[in-house]
Amino acid sequence: MSGICGIVQPDEAALHSAMERLLDDLTDFGPAVHRWQAPPVAFGQRQDFIYRRDRLEHQPVTAGQLTVIADARLIDADAIATALGLPPGTARQTADSELIARAWQRWGEQALDRLDGEFCFAVWDAATRRLTLARDPLGTRPLYYAQGPRGLAFSTSLAGLVCLPGVDLSLDEHAIADYLAAVATEDASTPYRGIRRLPPGSVLTWTDTAGSRARLRRYWHITSAVHVRLPTADDYAQAVRERLQRIIAHCCDTE
Repeated sequence: MSGICGIVQPDEAALHSAMERLLDDLTDFGPAVHRWQAPPVAFGQRQDFIYRRDRLEHQPVTAGQLTVIADARLIDADAIATALGLPPGTARQTADSELIARAWQRWGEQALDRLDGEFCFAVWDAATRRLTLARDPLGTRPLYYAQGPRGLAFSTSLAGLVCLPGVDLSLDEHAIADYLAAVATEDASTPYRGIRRLPPGSVLTWTDTAGSRARLRRYWHITSAVHVRLPTADDYAQAVRERLQRIIAHCCDTE
């Protein structure tokens, strides 16, 4: 698991300062630090090497006009690689972030329908000056964002955004009450009105233009799950067993 962050900010000096603040708050996510800056945008990541595939990561990843930063563990990387037309065995030598970048370059937002696993990521499209944030259907990997009058920032860590100047830190009493009462909620609220949580199975787009507002869309619903029809009860049991074995084998791929 890694921690990711980024910001779109027209002031280059403020851009660098904000990125360092965001990265400083992600120290618990690992010793490896990656930075990328191409004003008005900057991405950053802190990473530990827990899984073998983590060693393949060199972020952010560039694909044409796209730059991608990701915290991801794809379950079916082979299927993505095959759909992209890559040679057999390529997925084993390709970082998950690179597969996400190639998928986004090929299919755009429709790539989300093909990704299977735990992930949150950001995509900067230099051609359209558009920032996109996405999170896996179950919300396994956290992602928060804050929009100010001159830009938008995001981070794996809520505390990192609290440290940025200009963020509205007035308290959201309803969100705090829900937290204290242990009320489960899928909305985007946090204890601070100016910081939002990207909901599970959602994608956010924001364009670097005057007066732009973030657009939030839910791309996954439980009703969109594939319905499986098999001949017998034993076939269902075998299908579940095979799925669990594949997932467990993937999750146990540690160093």
